[in-house]
Amino acid sequence: MSNKHTSTKQFATLVEFLKENSGIKKGILNAPEYKAKNKELWDEITVVLNSLGPPVKTLDGWKKVWKDFKYNIKDKLRENKKSMKVDRTNSMCSRSKKKTLLLCWT
Repeated sequence: MSNKHTSTKQFATLVEFLKENSGIKKGILNAPEYKAKNKELWDEITVVLNSLGPPVKTLDGWKKVWKDFKYNIKDKLRENKKSMKVDRTNSMCSRSKKKTLLLCWT
């Protein structure tokens, strides 16, 4: 059975790449005039991430990894917000997840 989970090294590389290419993570490069540049950047990181594999994924597979990560962070924030309203406890997110969250939306 092959490993389908993104390795820590692959994920760290993806996050660093998106930090350096903020237009991708913010969706700026999704505009029609930037479509070729967006694909070029995703092709580039796909090659790098696959060289660190397994797992080896397609361009769309790596985009899904990023999309799923952002969804999970947003979901945890929603849970955290509910929890904070109910019992005013400390944040459920770890310090490193908060830093990564800031990366996603800054």
